Amino acid sequence: MEFFSNIASVPLMSGAIVISLVTLGLMRKWKFFWTFLAGLSAMPLYALLKLLVKRSRPNGVVIDFGFSNDSFPSGHSASSLIVLFMIAYIVDKNLNKIWSRIVAGIVGFLVIAIGVSRIYLGFHFPTDVIGGWLVALFVFLIVKRTADGSIESDSIK
Repeated sequence: MEFFSNIASVPLMSGAIVISLVTLGLMRKWKFFWTFLAGLSAMPLYALLKLLVKRSRPNGVVIDFGFSNDSFPSGHSASSLIVLFMIAYIVDKNLNKIWSRIVAGIVGFLVIAIGVSRIYLGFHFPTDVIGGWLVALFVFLIVKRTADGSIESDSIK
């Protein structure tokens, strides 16, 4: 479970973001580059929610990484969903359906495994993980809908 929890660590998520943005830039996929950045704009929302809710972690767990010790929503769960869903969305729009389905399956598994690991390890309550997923999913769906409209309008021209 620690392995899955660590997948959503700041260094690994930051690496996935940088690799994704550099790849999109090198490929000159600017719409997807900006779409990916738009999805990432949700990350400060998680921190704001933590400040507003101020829910303590289960059993007094203390996180010694210099981050907030507030529990709701789960930043690991939220950030992994938005980053991995954005990657799956971009793969779906740029590669064939076989790759799209493979990546979607892997992403779905990882998002669930990361969320469950946060509960299992005692860092979060189930509602923290569900809350993180819902916030990230809400932002993802807005960004996806906006991007899909933009992509479709370009292909009509």
